[in-house]
Amino acid sequence: GALTLQPHPAGPNTDPMSENAPREASTPSPWAAPSLIAVIFINMLGFGVIVPLLPFYARSMSAEPWQISLIFSAFPIGTFFAEPFWGRLSDRYGRKPILISTLTCNALCYLALAFAPTIGAAFVIRLLGGMASGNGAVIQGYIADVTPPEKRARALSRPGVAWTLGIVVGAGIGRTGTNSLKVALEQLLGRPCYHMFEVFARPDVIPKWQAAAEGVPFDGEAFMPGIGASVDWPAAALW
Repeated sequence: GALTLQPHPAGPNTDPMSENAPREASTPSPWAAPSLIAVIFINMLGFGVIVPLLPFYARSMSAEPWQISLIFSAFPIGTFFAEPFWGRLSDRYGRKPILISTLTCNALCYLALAFAPTIGAAFVIRLLGGMASGNGAVIQGYIADVTPPEKRARALSRPGVAWTLGIVVGAGIGRTGTNSLKVALEQLLGRPCYHMFEVFARPDVIPKWQAAAEGVPFDGEAFMPGIGASVDWPAAALW
């Protein structure tokens, strides 16, 4: 008899290479891709805010230099190992559940870092935070899922821009935040607030701060007469 070839039924996964890909909505929201770009930006914004403060945070727990380096490296180590894991998991269970769970875990890790009692706990929290932030492959996969083929190359170039901007903007927020806090405290208390700028204006006080960091007690009222509060380094490190 004659051999008859039957056409493959049309469907969302006609390509055999994508049989295991998650089936997203056929008509995604036009805000889907921009919101995912915002997720990357917020992820790296949080990372950038924390990075300039980590050395002072570690010093407040009397950490050794190698321990500070370990805390720094914990985040990228977690991200490195989690990227393929989350990507594979999102192929099986879908992009949205993985994105929601990783974002929630990332936020909880930043909250837990503020209450870490030891260097070891801080390292574990940073490692878990890096793993939770390793959802870049999931985000790129989702963008590819919801973007038409003719616009896909342009859409996939934007996560890298959001990644870089998040780190740059996040690293600068800490400086702006402490200066704004200084102004707010001075208006609230009606007294001057000690800031890092005071050290730059009076280099003669640097040896006193160095001695205080080494454990030499000092009289705060005599050292900072009339000061009602203090923010930023070096006064905050001695709190």
